[in-house]
Amino acid sequence: MKQASPPPLLKVSDLRVSFRTETGILRALDGVDLQLSQGEIAGLVGETGSGKSVTGNAIMGLIPKPAGHVDGGEILFEGEDLLKLSREALRRIRGRKISIIFQDPFTSLNPVHRVGDQITEVIKLHQPVTRKEATSQACQIMEMVGIPEAPLRLRDFPHQLSGGMRQRIMISMSLACRPRLLIADEPTTSLDVTIQAQVLDLMVDMNRKIGVTILLISHDLGVISEICQKVFVMYAGRVIEWADTKRFFENPLHPYSQGLIACLPRIGDRQSRLKTIPGIVPDLRDTPTGCHFHPRCSLKVGICQSKRPLFEEIEPLHWVACHRWKEIV
Repeated sequence: MKQASPPPLLKVSDLRVSFRTETGILRALDGVDLQLSQGEIAGLVGETGSGKSVTGNAIMGLIPKPAGHVDGGEILFEGEDLLKLSREALRRIRGRKISIIFQDPFTSLNPVHRVGDQITEVIKLHQPVTRKEATSQACQIMEMVGIPEAPLRLRDFPHQLSGGMRQRIMISMSLACRPRLLIADEPTTSLDVTIQAQVLDLMVDMNRKIGVTILLISHDLGVISEICQKVFVMYAGRVIEWADTKRFFENPLHPYSQGLIACLPRIGDRQSRLKTIPGIVPDLRDTPTGCHFHPRCSLKVGICQSKRPLFEEIEPLHWVACHRWKEIV
């Protein structure tokens, strides 16, 4: 008898989020579906404005109110719908079981508090420990993420540290309580390429050492291909393709995914110009009917403009929302 697979650690279904603006309702997420298994690293990719960061903030319960509002859907974490929890219950989970690393560590850290105090605050908030015990734990996690002379660095203020070191402090805060899920929102955007590689290697190392599941939000397909086992592609507030990484890069089934991959520079190809996807991401206050990508798609037909494509499993571990995927295979 075939053994049943364990339930996903995180399952997001039909998640819809909107923001009230002076010029109308902006539908940032329009039915997002994704799921992560325990211990895997998954990538969430797409152009700026596709809804990647809003998805991460919604999972964390950080949609700003009253402008922002979760209109519907489910966010099941360990089988429990986070959208149905009280603010206090969600606060107990946030930081202890689910953590997030934001894009810019300098603006995410409090400039008037020492970094050691900011890490120990997270530990004391979720664990019944003394200040001395929290400080000891903070030193241990700082050493684990490669911060030298951790006892001395505890007394530093954010402005006294380099960009790479600040990002390591942010990772220390995120991992302080050994969460089960870590959302990394463009964690290397503000870093130079050498430090980027170090931070990515660190995240992979933490995945292996403590088993933390990672959702890496990025627009960099090179990074995604290197460290992720699964890829989710977002466009205009929807996940439009979802596959394991090898299958995605070998056989993308959505025209938008093909466009993203075609934009990557090829080593040794000095003759051809870099390709681009024509047009821009639509205004989320007035999204196109049917498939949101159809105004930019060279394969569109009438049904693409009138009917929203279903999210279908085309082959094992490969889902796509496209009326025309058979023309691509």
